[in-house]
Amino acid sequence: MARRIPFIPALPLTLTLRIGPWRLGALAAAALVAWLAWPNYLVLRIPMAPHSGGTPFWVEWQTGRHDYYDAWSVAFVRRQTGMTEPEVHGFRTPGDAFAHFDRWLTERGWRHGGHVEFSAILPESRFLARELTRRYYRPGSYEEVLLAIWVRGDSDWLNVVLVTSRPTLIEKIRRTGERKKESEESE
Repeated sequence: MARRIPFIPALPLTLTLRIGPWRLGALAAAALVAWLAWPNYLVLRIPMAPHSGGTPFWVEWQTGRHDYYDAWSVAFVRRQTGMTEPEVHGFRTPGDAFAHFDRWLTERGWRHGGHVEFSAILPESRFLARELTRRYYRPGSYEEVLLAIWVRGDSDWLNVVLVTSRPTLIEKIRRTGERKKESEESE
């Protein structure tokens, strides 16, 4: 004789959707950690005229992350490269191009923060002269912009590399705490 399966009454919808408070708390904690560490790249849309052949100025974009050895967070890095065409863009020297980018960045609240030396996120800084690199920052922010411009081989074109870095929200909170602690100790 076949075994009978006992009748299971249908449960009300409110009972089937019920989640225990500990499960809800764990889910909320996981969502918070994911939100704090979510990639958030700093994208600067610096308008540049296309080349005479119609090719856009910015030809490559790459995104990645930079891990800090002494922290439990990362910075999200966006790198874009382009080339200037003297007849179209009017830049004859790296200084001309730097003047253009300086103007665009300072109009948007960025400040020149010196030159770049041996940066992991701007490898060109290891072989270029200091004068061919620039660092920009925003007061009160942990974001940064690195810029390298140099002559392309034996031509009159210039290579342009623009790298932006934005730490995760977790890292911003950590650094803000360190900054506050340092200011309290100095008083």
